[in-house]
Formats: sequence, structure tokens, C-alpha cells
Amino acid sequence: MDFHALYWYAAVIVGAFIGWKVLTYGMRPNNIPPGPPTIPLLGNLHQMPLKDFHFKFREWAQQYGLIVTLKVGGQNLILLNDESVIKDLLEERSNIYSARPDLFIREFGDNMNIAFRKDTQWNTLLGFIKAMILYPEAQAEAQREIDRIVGFDRLPAWEDRESLPYIRGVVEESLRWMPTTLSAAVPHSLLKDDYYNSYLIPKGSSMFINVWTLNNNVKDNPRVFDPARHNPESTAQENYGIDTDSSKRPHFTFGAGRRVCPGFHIAERGLFIAISRLLWAFSFSRKLDNAGNIIPIDRDAVTPGFIVRPVPYPAVIKPRDQGSAKIIRETWKEAQNSLDADGNFTEEFFERVFVSKTKNP
Repeated sequence: MDFHALYWYAAVIVGAFIGWKVLTYGMRPNNIPPGPPTIPLLGNLHQMPLKDFHFKFREWAQQYGLIVTLKVGGQNLILLNDESVIKDLLEERSNIYSARPDLFIREFGDNMNIAFRKDTQWNTLLGFIKAMILYPEAQAEAQREIDRIVGFDRLPAWEDRESLPYIRGVVEESLRWMPTTLSAAVPHSLLKDDYYNSYLIPKGSSMFINVWTLNNNVKDNPRVFDPARHNPESTAQENYGIDTDSSKRPHFTFGAGRRVCPGFHIAERGLFIAISRLLWAFSFSRKLDNAGNIIPIDRDAVTPGFIVRPVPYPAVIKPRDQGSAKIIRETWKEAQNSLDADGNFTEEFFERVFVSKTKNP
């Protein structure tokens, strides 16, 4: 065989190999969890919506099952859609499912730096107020409980938590009904190849807790805001929101496994104080247009991205009475003493609130 023939023979082999790599890049192998059909190079990227992707993720979960693979170019994105899968993989095999992946999906928005977001609590409160407007019966029941236990002469406090089971349910239902993170914060990544239900999960795959789908897996009317769905005995436990038994979880907004949100205690305490005081002080109702008609609100509309908030909606927020308005103004005036010129808490505030006044022996 002369040199030229050998050259062309090698070129054909290399070209065929490159062509095969191009045609298979982005394609889903048969031995990994199922998902929507892929195309070369893009995989499923062309099917990934830039807005409301959580609805599409739920659709794929219903179509393909408890665990779904999406191919984004050459990257494996694994959607975990059921409590049992969360428990089996992220909890019982947490030693290999707790790495942090490269965050590559920049197309979904500029809010992927989400490990230490400060606005998620505020976003939850926006969802809570929206729920109070859309479900006035829940608002009325919550305010009856607060009026009965707290009264009208003071604001609710953390010490009232044990005596306010319905309010505890409102807090957990707010986290479930309108989660502010649709992928449970930072995704998990697999440290080595693993097998689950005969499927290969390749090393380096990004594991996404499909929060919207999981939070809506409840049996009865998942898109109805119903605080009564949360057992008072369960909500009395401070770790209810991150129960190590996934089947007992009220929601997955705080994540799961070793990468569960480290600040969930602070978040739940802050939400309890904020929600109980908002309900004590204000009434929330629908806004009318100039013709006296109710202005519609899209119940499930949220901003784009993985960290979301309800899109702006019309609302009427009023003090429940003049007495509560007076207490609110006095409390705000007192609270300003704990803020610096930029509106941040002072060092003295943190020492007063977080440093124990009693020393351990």
C-alpha cells in the first residue's frame, strides 16, 4: 500500500470517527434514565423553555417517570421528581451525590448565583400575600386564630408559635405553594458512576430536585392554598421543613441531602414572624378597576429563572384598624434605632439578638 492510499485510508477513518462523535454528541444513551427525544449536538437544549420551564419539567416528569434525563449539549441534567428517589439517592447515597456542579445553564437567566441569596424570604412573602388575596377564607381563619391567641394590643412574637398551629400551616403552605427556588438552590453533582433501578447515572451528572413538581405531588388540589393540609403536630417540630424522611416532607423548597439549605431555621423563624405580623396588622383583598370589576391575577405566574418571585399583581392592603396602625408605626420607629444610615442592622443589634446573655458553665 503506497503512502497516498494509506493517507486517505487514515483520513476516512478519522473522518468517520469525528462524524460519529458529532452525531452522537448530545444524544441520550439507552442505559441512562429516560427523557424527551434528543438531537445531535443540542440534545434537549432546543426544547428547554426560557420561561416557565418548571411547567415543562412537570410535564416531562408525568410523561417519563420518577427520574428524567435531559441532555444539554454533552451535559447530563437529571430531574428528581419523587420523594422516594430523593431519599434513595440524595439522602442514602449522599456521600457520592453532594458535589457542586459547574452551573452551565446561563440561558435561563442571570440569577444562577443562588447559594446565598438574600431575597428569597421576601419572594416567599410576595407569594404569601398573593395567596391571602386569592384565598380569603384562609386569611380569615388565620386572623381569627391570631385575634384569639394574641389579641389586639401587641404584635405576635416567636413565643406565640406553639399556640398558633394554623399560622404554622400558613408558613409551610406558603413555602410549598409558591416556592422561590425551582431547583432547590445549588444542584447536586455525582462524584462517580452509579446505578439506580437498572439505569446508569454517569459521573458528573447535575442532579436537580424538581421542586415545583415535588411540591405539587400532594394528593388533594395541589394548586389550592390550604394550610390545613399540614398536621399541627408536625408543624410544631422545628425540623419539619427538612425532615430526613422525605416521605414526611411538606415541601422541598429547602432542598435535600447534604446540600439542604443551611439557613432554613433562620428562614422559617423570619417567615413566621413576618407572616403572623402581616396577618395581625393588615387585610389583603382584590383590586377593582374603574368600572368596579375585579382585576384578574394569574395564580401561577412567576418571573423567569431558577430563583423566582410572583410577577407583579394588583392588591389592596389596609390596616385592619387604627389601633394596629398605631402599634405598627411605633414599632417601626423603635426598629429604626437598630439600623444604620444605609438601612442595615447595626453591630449592636446583632450582639443584642444573637449573642447569648448567659454563659455556659
